[in-house]
Amino acid sequence: MKTSFKTSLMTILILAALIVSGVGATPAYAAASFTANPTSWDAGTVNVGSYVDSVIFNITNTGDTLDGSKLQKIPSDQTNYRVVYSQCPWSWTNGTSCQVQVRFQPTTSGVKPATLSVYIPGAYSLDIPLTGAGAGPAVSINLTSWNFGDQAVGSASAAKSFTITNSGNQSLSIGTLAVSGEFALSGNTCNGATVAAAGTCTFGVKFSPTSTGTKSGSVSIPSNASTSPNSVSLAGNGVTQVQERVKNGGVNTYSGTSKVPANWVKNINFSSSDGKDTSTKKEGFASVKIVGAPGKSKTLKQTLNLSGVSGDQFTFTFWARGSAIPTAGVCKGQVMLYDGSVLKLTKTVGCKTGSYATFQKKTLSFSATSNYTKVVIMFTYNKASGTIWFDLVSLVK
Repeated sequence: MKTSFKTSLMTILILAALIVSGVGATPAYAAASFTANPTSWDAGTVNVGSYVDSVIFNITNTGDTLDGSKLQKIPSDQTNYRVVYSQCPWSWTNGTSCQVQVRFQPTTSGVKPATLSVYIPGAYSLDIPLTGAGAGPAVSINLTSWNFGDQAVGSASAAKSFTITNSGNQSLSIGTLAVSGEFALSGNTCNGATVAAAGTCTFGVKFSPTSTGTKSGSVSIPSNASTSPNSVSLAGNGVTQVQERVKNGGVNTYSGTSKVPANWVKNINFSSSDGKDTSTKKEGFASVKIVGAPGKSKTLKQTLNLSGVSGDQFTFTFWARGSAIPTAGVCKGQVMLYDGSVLKLTKTVGCKTGSYATFQKKTLSFSATSNYTKVVIMFTYNKASGTIWFDLVSLVK
């Protein structure tokens, strides 16, 4: 039977349509993709310092052929997790798998969530949730360093208190604390202590220099915590002249012929009539006199190597005597706390105006509102006339 031209043309068109639609052709994968088995991992609770390895993650290619050597395996928390095994084919075809294994090794106690990101840049990415918990004691110290500043040779400073907190979830066993340098422990409740989770113990340190100069030392804190701060750094400065001053604050010490007391800096407006006055003083060797002058602001400033934390208590005192101090202008004492070069707090106490033949005490008590690394004491006299005498300056912390 002969096939008509019309029938043959119809057959050709049908075959062409089937070819275009993909019937009878090998399917193509339009995009890269892959799956994970398992889809997550819980490492459970692991002692700090120990580790556990995950099961093998099978990352199966469900899309186009990829270059397996380009597969990236990055834990979001690389402190407690890391990839310890990875094997991938160079030609990663559809239906084949890469194998990946992760290790959980907690450095501190507590729950440690993370994500394992598996991806080929520009192709496809897959996130696998990870979790685990670290178990063990952990040491937290409210201060890991302290500078006592100036201290008279042969005398002891006030004790500085330190608090150890067990920030872990198992009991913390503390051994015998040891101190080095010209420092001594005081009020120690930590030696041999067993501190429950969230519990605390305290110890104090005093600075007792035996000679002048910069001193350093430390307190070592042995414990069963595997990765925690285990020492406190200490510093201080031994001095021979600390008459009527605390923390480097006084004005009664002079060097050579200088009219400005040691450790203080005057500004350019000081005149020959300003400075040391041995005839007018509260006690000791001399006071500092500042005479007013029109348009002249005179300052005397000292910077202390003194650091601490928010909440530290200060008492700033000085004695002042005045002669014909006018109301107009500025006469004040200030304490300024800095964190590096950033001013964090300024406290000011004003001088009394008029004339008063006897020295009067001015007191200012305050608390630090933030951490600080240095303290500046400054006196300012910006009066057109009158005279002020400062003596017995003290900053107690």
